[in-house]
Amino acid sequence: MANLNSVKLILPENPSPSVLFAADELDSVFALCRLKKPERAASPAAGEKFISLGDTAVKKKYGFEAAKSIGGGYCIRTLDGNYFIYSYEPSGVINGVYGFLERAVGYRFYAMDEIRVDCRDVYETGEIDVDDQPDFAGRRLDSFYLYHDPVYALRLRQNESCVDADPRLGEGTLWSELHDQSLAFQLVPLEKYKTEENIAKGWWSEKGDQLCWTKAYYDEELFELLCASLIDDVRREPDKKFFMLGQTDNPYYCECETCKRDYERYGVSGVMVRLANKLAARVKEFIDKEQGGREHYVCIFAYLQTMDPPVRTENNMIVPLDESVVAADNVMIRIAPIESGVLYSHLDPRINPHSTSSFIGWRTVAKHFAVWDYGTDFSAYTVPYPDWDVLGKNLRFFKEYGAVDLLTQLPAHTCGTEFYAMKMFVRSRLMWDVKLNEQKLTEEFIDAYYGTAAPYMREYLGVLKKHYAFLKENAAYTATIYVPLMQAVYWPMKVLKRIERIFRNAFKAVKNSETGERRALIEKRLRCESLFYRLIMFDAYKHRFTLKQQTENVDSFERDAREAGFIAYANGWKFGQGKLETLILNHRKRLQLMKHAEEFSAADNNCLKNFCYVNEFPAEHSFK
Repeated sequence: MANLNSVKLILPENPSPSVLFAADELDSVFALCRLKKPERAASPAAGEKFISLGDTAVKKKYGFEAAKSIGGGYCIRTLDGNYFIYSYEPSGVINGVYGFLERAVGYRFYAMDEIRVDCRDVYETGEIDVDDQPDFAGRRLDSFYLYHDPVYALRLRQNESCVDADPRLGEGTLWSELHDQSLAFQLVPLEKYKTEENIAKGWWSEKGDQLCWTKAYYDEELFELLCASLIDDVRREPDKKFFMLGQTDNPYYCECETCKRDYERYGVSGVMVRLANKLAARVKEFIDKEQGGREHYVCIFAYLQTMDPPVRTENNMIVPLDESVVAADNVMIRIAPIESGVLYSHLDPRINPHSTSSFIGWRTVAKHFAVWDYGTDFSAYTVPYPDWDVLGKNLRFFKEYGAVDLLTQLPAHTCGTEFYAMKMFVRSRLMWDVKLNEQKLTEEFIDAYYGTAAPYMREYLGVLKKHYAFLKENAAYTATIYVPLMQAVYWPMKVLKRIERIFRNAFKAVKNSETGERRALIEKRLRCESLFYRLIMFDAYKHRFTLKQQTENVDSFERDAREAGFIAYANGWKFGQGKLETLILNHRKRLQLMKHAEEFSAADNNCLKNFCYVNEFPAEHSFK
């Protein structure tokens, strides 16, 4: 049993930036516990109790060794009341500190502004022996918050939120700079190679910006260019595992005669696999010769035009279209089930036939997998995304399927979206350990994050679940990622009014029970979460309100949206679509016209005064 108020912190003689960061994180949580900041040293004095971080001399003395692993796993060992936290990777030491603090002082990281510890008079802790490895080696929540705050990502134990790693935060992503839609954009840059000469050679497809994949396979000049560019990246990033060939983010593919011929034999995705195999063979040859044969994977998408695997059924068995479309041992398939209805299993052949056939078929022709999953409706960022009842099942399936890397695409262009902190907390915990119960994690988060308002937020979540179940039962909604959910057809006013009452009660409870900074913080969180139903009200049901009420609704929404950092309600905002400021501007123009219409109607010289007007909608009260 060690008293944490009197331990020393033992670091390596020349500690790395990541070990120093891990030590700082431990110090900051000790401060929350009102524990004394531990003295740092390279070795303990006789009889001193200590915590050893990383590859210290005392750790070596006792012979502790971390098993080779990737993904930020860690070990904690206890010996004579002393603790040893170590890992094969820099990030693992940081994760080990978080794991130690969770077990020793009840540390729980919910969000950057919500960190909890057990409050005790004496912090004494017993034996802790842990080998904690993540279920997915690569974990990325593609979120605006984590793009701009890598410490937030690290505390969620994410390891792929930014390609250029801060050395304080560990080794960074497993992905090379070739990590997304790289085939045309990075390996063969458009601005350099999409010339009239190369177009005439047949390098580029007729539509979109795809390379001609058969030309890349058969044409020695283009293939060698691809090889040289790819191997240059492999040479430049010897510590990375995944190198993405990708495909341009559109549904087009080349339809030249050679491509059509090969599609008939190998399928569209099979043509891509053949190219990946040919490139992967050259990459392996280079790595075996110059980089010691290290672990690596050349990656391609199963996405849009490559979603269908290159297989067929024969005698009731799934078989490859051709032996050449079987992925090489150093080729990884990144499946992106973009068409799935998320209220249902990816393996529901009625609702999700495309993802069902994709997941099943690709296992016949490949061994290594990553998943690019989705966690938002890109047409309606504010509207709650109803994957609550399938989220855990999906992640457990991905793990069982053999995926080693998982990216979940959340709103990457704006703050202030629905349940953003809760989604990241629950998902990040499941990404580490799929056996955890997502419902319990959700309940835990709501209690911690919303304080006195927690019962109302649980009630709110219950109303949402019930309403989505109704939509599901009536086949009105299957929850694909591009449904225009801001429309009134999905949200009857009676549902919105019930949600409004819940939020009014939540604000009242916080006002009566919370004080000071805590009250202000929870009220801010409630205002952010209320943006959803308020946007539907003032946009889809605008004519239910008087001019004065509509003006108040738009003004209060804009104020609270800006407080939350909310700048886009839908994808495509960079191209002028889905921007908050455009939405607000259009409503203000409409309200100005409405003001003029009312003024003209009331004027003494209104020549149409004798016409009978019908009030189509009963006026509703405004919200603030």
